[in-house]
Amino acid sequence: KNGGWIGIKWQYGIAYHKISSCHDYKRFSTQPSQESPQIWKISKMDDRFVFYFNGQVLDTVYFSESSSCERSWSGDVVSLVSFNPDHDTASKMYGRPTASIPTEKEWFEVERNERIKWDLETTPLAIKTEITNFQSRNVIFMDFDNVKNGGWIGIKWQYGVAYHKISSCHDYKRFSTQPSQESPQIWKISKMDDSFVFSLNGKVLDTVYFSESSSCKSSWSGDVVSLFSFNPDHDTASKMYGRPT
Repeated sequence: KNGGWIGIKWQYGIAYHKISSCHDYKRFSTQPSQESPQIWKISKMDDRFVFYFNGQVLDTVYFSESSSCERSWSGDVVSLVSFNPDHDTASKMYGRPTASIPTEKEWFEVERNERIKWDLETTPLAIKTEITNFQSRNVIFMDFDNVKNGGWIGIKWQYGVAYHKISSCHDYKRFSTQPSQESPQIWKISKMDDSFVFSLNGKVLDTVYFSESSSCKSSWSGDVVSLFSFNPDHDTASKMYGRPT
């Protein structure tokens, strides 16, 4: 509505973003490293944009920041895009992001019950599985030591259907989008300010908002994840883990 645009600017060592009807150039909350080349990713959710740089979340912009922003960007409104010939000076290539796969050196073999330092608020977690029998019970299960009331996340694929569950939020429930039955699988779990986003092989399967219950919100809101482990009693599927590229 009203003609939409998004701009990203890197100048004097600082990176900025601007969105029509929302705000003029403002600094990314997390500043990107000055490495080359750069792979930017812009994800549009129901109520926000999420900006990524080389696999790291830089900022989340909620449409609710203003009524004009919400009117312009809420809903299914984007079907065409062009790179502006008068303003764009940096874009070289574009495409659909593929599965975020760590390089060989960035994969680590899963050792169940090993406590792993991981800041999930700044670094999404990639998990590799090699499920081929989608009828049997295949489980990814992680414990998060420092989450209030004891935190865990489970992913289950059984009888051809994939589910997720999150402590203090809900028991196993079907992913809104069911994944294709291909192998191997690269799962990605991203923790935002107010939600988890689950992806498989580059496709978003579900978003879980902490606001679904007061217990969910009190357990997971804020910067609460710094350690996790793969549960030795419940995890049967996890092979490798790493940082998405």
